[in-house]
Amino acid sequence: LPEEVDGAVPMKFLDFLTRAVYDEKRSLEGVRVRMSGFAMPDIRDARGFLLARFLLACCAADGRAMKLDVVGWRGKDPPADSWLVVEGTWVPRDPPGEGDPQDFIPELRLLTWDRIPAPRDPYEGA
Repeated sequence: LPEEVDGAVPMKFLDFLTRAVYDEKRSLEGVRVRMSGFAMPDIRDARGFLLARFLLACCAADGRAMKLDVVGWRGKDPPADSWLVVEGTWVPRDPPGEGDPQDFIPELRLLTWDRIPAPRDPYEGA
C-alpha cells in the first residue's frame, strides 16, 4: 500500500477495487483509505450511497463505471453527481461464488466525506 498521508492511505479507485475483490492477503483490512469520486444514489436500498468513477483503458467507448457501496453513514447523503473525497475502511466480504467478480460492488464504511470541485479529467486510466 502507499504510505499514509494525514491519517489515511491515498488510493486510486481502481487500486482499491482490485484489492477489495482479488487480494487474498486482505491488505486493506483495518486501513483508513482516501479516494475521490462522484456520488450516486443507491437505488438498491437506502443504506447509503454509491461512490463511482469511470475507468478508461483506451477511450470513452470502452468506459466502465467502477462503484463502491458506501455504508455506515448516518447523516444526509451528498447530492447526486457531486464530487467527493471520502475516507473510510474496507468492509471485508467475499465476492459471491457465481458471476463475474468485476460485477461485485465492495463496501466502504464511511468515516468522512467532503465535496470537492470536479477534476479536470474525471476519468481514471487503467
